[in-house]
Amino acid sequence: PEDRDRVSASIVDSAQTLRPWQDEYRVLHPTRGELWLSGNASPERLANGDTIWHGYIADITSRKHIELELEHQRQRLAEIIQATRASTWEADLRSGAVQINARWAEIIGYRPEELEPMTLERWAALAEPEGMQQGLEKLRQHLEGEKNYHEARYRLRHRDGHWVWVEDRGQITARNDKGRPVSISGTTTDITEAYEAQQAKARFISTVSHELRTPLNSVIGFANILMKKHDGDLGPRGVDYLRRIQANGEHLLALIEDILDISKIDARRMEVVREPVDLEELVAEAGPS
Repeated sequence: PEDRDRVSASIVDSAQTLRPWQDEYRVLHPTRGELWLSGNASPERLANGDTIWHGYIADITSRKHIELELEHQRQRLAEIIQATRASTWEADLRSGAVQINARWAEIIGYRPEELEPMTLERWAALAEPEGMQQGLEKLRQHLEGEKNYHEARYRLRHRDGHWVWVEDRGQITARNDKGRPVSISGTTTDITEAYEAQQAKARFISTVSHELRTPLNSVIGFANILMKKHDGDLGPRGVDYLRRIQANGEHLLALIEDILDISKIDARRMEVVREPVDLEELVAEAGPS
């Protein structure tokens, strides 16, 4: 019933204009319930002024249910993107055309229409060159199958002139018949505040560790000198104290180095060095469990 007026109007229009009639509508079947039908017909005007149609009507219920479910999922995804203020992009690797949503443009102070036509070339022009080169290398690794996802951090120039730190994450979404990537989609996140907070923390840790490490190295150094040149005048207790100073100083120095390593891991600048390890010595240093 909800489709009756619309379908009737489309038939009347076809009769008046003699344009082909095509419509999709629902009917209530006595045993199968609601069905979706597709009607296609070409009108013919008879000599007496009547109009007849030559065509067919097909049952498209299964197809329509799939389409409606896909539309529901698309609408749900659009609502999630809007609610989370996610910035999205879709890039055609053949033409270089890029589709962005309003949030993507907002990150750098624009409206989407102000960036049209958006292309991969224009995207690169908005980015800081060194960071973009690193990002393009990571994109190449994903497109050539070296990585399952594309992920890159770099800076984009804001409309007001300052730099905005962003993180891209994406994945290939379509391939041609030869298996080559033809499109990629993903999100861009403004990480400026998080990045600046991370940098501030790294500077703080570096400063504090330097201020601790410098006098600590002096303490350890003087303790080593005293151990070598005390000539037995310190006595057993004095030697024990020096050994404690050495051991605790070196332990504290190791803790400072560990803190620096953690800050490097946070900043993704940690370098892993492979070297042989004596497990027996390592276990002995750990002490009894």
